[in-house]
Amino acid sequence: MKEPLVSILLPTCSRRAGGYLERAVSSVLGQTFRNFELIVIDDASIDGSRELIRRYEQSDRRVSSIRLPRNTGLPALATFYGFQRARGELIAFAFDDCVLYPDHLETLVSRMRTDGKLGMVYAQAYIMDSGGKRLIGSPLQMRQLDKANNHIPHVAAMVRRGVFSKVGWFDPHFLLCRFYDWDMWRRLARVFPVAFVPKAVAEEFGAGLDDSFGRSYSLNTGLMLKYANIDRNALLLPENMHRYSPFRLDLPFNKEEKRELMALALEHFVLSHDADRIIGLVAGWEHRMNAPGTALRFSKLKARNPHMDLRSLQLMHGLSEYARWKAETLTRETERMRQLFLEQHAFSQRQQQFIDAREAYIQQLLAMIRELQRMAGG
Repeated sequence: MKEPLVSILLPTCSRRAGGYLERAVSSVLGQTFRNFELIVIDDASIDGSRELIRRYEQSDRRVSSIRLPRNTGLPALATFYGFQRARGELIAFAFDDCVLYPDHLETLVSRMRTDGKLGMVYAQAYIMDSGGKRLIGSPLQMRQLDKANNHIPHVAAMVRRGVFSKVGWFDPHFLLCRFYDWDMWRRLARVFPVAFVPKAVAEEFGAGLDDSFGRSYSLNTGLMLKYANIDRNALLLPENMHRYSPFRLDLPFNKEEKRELMALALEHFVLSHDADRIIGLVAGWEHRMNAPGTALRFSKLKARNPHMDLRSLQLMHGLSEYARWKAETLTRETERMRQLFLEQHAFSQRQQQFIDAREAYIQQLLAMIRELQRMAGG
């Protein structure tokens, strides 16, 4: 069997309902450029996606799949398993909430072939959400990337395989679960030439879905930027990934940052339904977080439920602490929005006062002009 030039990695988790996964796979198989393989990485779907993927494997030899035994909630980690199996010189990406245009691969491959030194080529994609349809993708701007303004659509990118041997794989750390592609582009662009094609090659629908990462996982931009500025390329080399922990907590953060890091880790474990990790996190809660009140709350929980075993108590404690953290976050965000509203209201009032004063001044000038005209006419 001929070796494919392009390997397309498609991570998925329970997106069969609504036809999203089927639509995504069909758009890949409908490419005008045919020399590719599609590797679907199933992150422990529970909605029948596995059976659908098997049907594609049976009907098209270009399709293969990997099923993870338990949900990771980390697409960067899931796609690495696909990369390990990939045979193509060029690596492309598809997602279960996206649609590739028929000339997607043809467009990117053509540009990549023009310059063997290019590490990556990317084009544009349409984002579909409640606000309508907007185009993303513009020429590379490192200053914007450094500010976490990601203008490179992941679904419209193609990377040369050898790049990963120099700068490492996408970082699967949970802090980057929403921005792991942005982190990769920054690391890659500092080492390899990157080309932009001003053409839309895909559509993304995830922004409008309730279970998307953007709507599910919290984002702490400050922590993310601080973490992203740590040199991790050597740790993320393909040969080292088996030793890399995506849930590493021993980061060079201050006490308050570490508390926030722990809360974000807890959120990830809750949303990925990882009871064992919730229990493990809670077991070392006081040691890691030194958060006032957590030990007292656990003692009260234990006293009120003497019949429960330790693991069950720790799991319940973890879930209650997560609920507490989300409530506190919501309260802070509500207060922030309230202050913003008050500031905007005060600004509007000042603007109105300025307009009123200017109008009064204009009226005074007009009155003076009329009086002068009257006197001149008399």
